[in-house]
Amino acid sequence: MKEEELEKIHIDLPNHWTIGGESFWAILLGNDLFRLENVPFYSYGFNFHDIV
Repeated sequence: MKEEELEKIHIDLPNHWTIGGESFWAILLGNDLFRLENVPFYSYGFNFHDIV
């Protein structure tokens, strides 16, 4: 996989007690869908390779 295929996306976490959001590397699949390419730490309910 080439690095230029990855895009940085951000998920806002306005109610999290520590941070306001978390960023992920993801692959654009089309139609505004992305596949997460790293493991979320603070974003509960999201997992590696989830389609968002």
